[in-house]
Amino acid sequence: DYPVIVRFQVEDLVAILDRGVLRARVGNDTDTWYVASFATLDDDGLIAELVEVWAEVGDVPDHR
Repeated sequence: DYPVIVRFQVEDLVAILDRGVLRARVGNDTDTWYVASFATLDDDGLIAELVEVWAEVGDVPDHR
């Protein structure tokens, strides 16, 4: 299930030919996440394949 998103801020976008990668910060009134999306387009320019990786925003542990 996708969260209810109120904000969507693109932080990085790379596209070449039929491939694209997007990194964005998304959130609502209580939570914030990062998403990396990897897309491949078909011959009509429509998304043929999409892989998304979601991560929560949090503090970095001291041992890192």
